[in-house]
Amino acid sequence: MASVLLLDLCCCPRCIVRLLGVAHRPTHRALAHTSRASLLSLLPGGLHGPAASAAAASSAKSPPSLSSLLPAALNLSYWAHPSPHPPPPSVDATAVAAVSTTSTTTTPTTSSSNAASADPICPTCLGLLQRPLRPIAEAAQRQLAESRYAGATSVVVCVRVPPQLALRQWAALRCVEHRLAAAGIPYRAPGFVERTVDVKDVLKTLLTEEFREVLGLPFEASSQLQFEVGFDHAETENDYMFMTSIGRLDFKVKKKKQRDGKIAAQGNSWNKVLKASSELTQEELVRAKKIPLPIPKQHCTLAEFKFWHDPVYFAGRYNKLQRGVSHSRWVHKGERLWEDSVEELIAPHLVELSGAESHKFSSAGREDVDVLMLGRGRPFYFELVNPKRAQFSAGEVAVAEARINAAAGGRVAVRDLQAMGDKESLRVMKDSAATKRKSYSTLVRLSEPVALDVLERVGRMTDIELKQQTPVRVAAAADLSASTSASSASSSSSSASSSSSSSRPKLSYRLIRVDLTTSAGTYVKEFVHGDGGRTTPSLRELVGVREAEVLALDVTDVALDWPPPVTRVQE
Repeated sequence: MASVLLLDLCCCPRCIVRLLGVAHRPTHRALAHTSRASLLSLLPGGLHGPAASAAAASSAKSPPSLSSLLPAALNLSYWAHPSPHPPPPSVDATAVAAVSTTSTTTTPTTSSSNAASADPICPTCLGLLQRPLRPIAEAAQRQLAESRYAGATSVVVCVRVPPQLALRQWAALRCVEHRLAAAGIPYRAPGFVERTVDVKDVLKTLLTEEFREVLGLPFEASSQLQFEVGFDHAETENDYMFMTSIGRLDFKVKKKKQRDGKIAAQGNSWNKVLKASSELTQEELVRAKKIPLPIPKQHCTLAEFKFWHDPVYFAGRYNKLQRGVSHSRWVHKGERLWEDSVEELIAPHLVELSGAESHKFSSAGREDVDVLMLGRGRPFYFELVNPKRAQFSAGEVAVAEARINAAAGGRVAVRDLQAMGDKESLRVMKDSAATKRKSYSTLVRLSEPVALDVLERVGRMTDIELKQQTPVRVAAAADLSASTSASSASSSSSSASSSSSSSRPKLSYRLIRVDLTTSAGTYVKEFVHGDGGRTTPSLRELVGVREAEVLALDVTDVALDWPPPVTRVQE
């Protein structure tokens, strides 16, 4: 009975069985060339009973026919389940005629090669389940060959469908429910909507099977290779917008212009549209002209079609051996401020090795452009986006490291370069952001000579509690906020000017080297000169001078034992 009414709504055969709760893959595949007219003769008289066992036995034969698959599939669905909710009772032709209406909307026939091409475009899937899917798999096969993804052994298919299908699916179910209720036929039972099969799930299942046959790649949920396909339907893209004016639904959609000039909607996900739709009354759906479902004039268009490989990751440590090299590409008001960057001296070699489409660079902090990174180097990693390769030998990685160092010409040096297993292995660096300690060495010029005993006293200080505000030099790019960090400092003289004493020479210095270890987030330059009182205490205050100027600053260690050291073996 429900199937007859869904036919009357001009639903396609696949939508009829999915809305009846059928997810049976062979059934949906067998319906590929079935017209709406021929489906009615295949539907069983009842949705349960003796026909079920016969159909199930028939479906065990190879290959199964649609006439055997469909009754068996329906019998396994929610509608045929004897408990806890009984199926709807059988009704005679008179009852069907009483609640069935003929749609007055016509639609042009499609040019599809399907046997069902004379059918109108299905209003519940907008033609998605009526189109042949083999051409998509064949086009994907060509793209895969051109993309040269190495070592692909499986694939996972990701499907995006127009979110207005959620509203249309709900409207179709409400329409059938209302018509049956008007005829006094019980229809809906608890859990009904949850047991329907979404168009996205059917489409994904069918595409996955086509991929297996055409590409020879089986489905694997954890596959690193993804095929992404998305569909749009401009004709009905505003179907759900009327719900934004119904306050109790709390359904809000914002449209924003993207960088490429396209308009993108936010807040219109499948789940949000479905949730809002499920709270609509019959009257609201009729008033919005969603019941009966308007039949579209156009099929969905293919908007996205691409393969995508999960990122691969490389980690290592870098030394910056020349001042005037920024951490990453630095552009201000359209002009490049520094010629070289650590990121750009490393990235091209890893992109070439992996065949990646792009990259993302992260490190355990960063040094200023005029600061060197010495010692063991600073831990870093690259995320290589959509790579063509995911497996690398130790020899290939060693060659890449050597090429980076040779091309950098002494500006940057990389060590311990290695391919990381997955994103989870990067957590050590991410988790250290607020806890790691760093060591520095800075050359400082004081405005007045300071006695050696004062310098030695300051050098013995440990765990100095600092109160620091955002420095003036970065305040333009950040809100002012107070922060507290602890540091330990030691100092030694590197150049001196002396004064005399009656007993023995008393040494004093204006040029000193300060070695210190700080906690995460400490602004070292500001600790030296005080930043106009925004950092307290400062070295300037501790040694009692008017001014303290940083002449040079080097990072000597980042206390993070990650990634593990690599021993290179000659191949």
